[in-house]
Amino acid sequence: MEFIDYMSAYFKGEKAIAYYALPIGLSLLLIGGALGKYHWSNEVARGLLILLVVLGVGAVGVGLFIYQKSEADTQRLAAAHKQAPAQTVEEEGVRMSQVNANWIKLKIAWALLLVVGLAVIFIGRSPTWHGVALGLLLAGVLGFMVDIPAERRAAIYTEHLTVAAEKAL
Repeated sequence: MEFIDYMSAYFKGEKAIAYYALPIGLSLLLIGGALGKYHWSNEVARGLLILLVVLGVGAVGVGLFIYQKSEADTQRLAAAHKQAPAQTVEEEGVRMSQVNANWIKLKIAWALLLVVGLAVIFIGRSPTWHGVALGLLLAGVLGFMVDIPAERRAAIYTEHLTVAAEKAL
């Protein structure tokens, strides 16, 4: 396989995140809306509603951003590779090194959401805070669900970039 094949596979996976993020985000917003309309008197539902709306808006925004960025990156890299293959592979390798350096930070963020969510369940005095805690737990789990496969996909792509760069020497 060539650089273009590996690059296309990587960004196809990125676009898949967008395809999943958009309907998940819209679903979270619909569920939040239903909780607000039909269960506003339930304090747990009110607390959860806050996080569902934040997560829903975030998922839609991330989905749109990733889709647009992935499409632009695919076209940019394909064009650059035609002009300067070795340089494109090298620059993409540097970019992916930066991407890979961020995975630990994201894992820490998702873990912190889980820990804070659990802490709020135990120390929260009101049902509203318990609803917020459930939303924090959901956010942490969704973060891990998206990023664990994304990290693996990035590692495979980076490995192919490293091999391609070594061949270019």
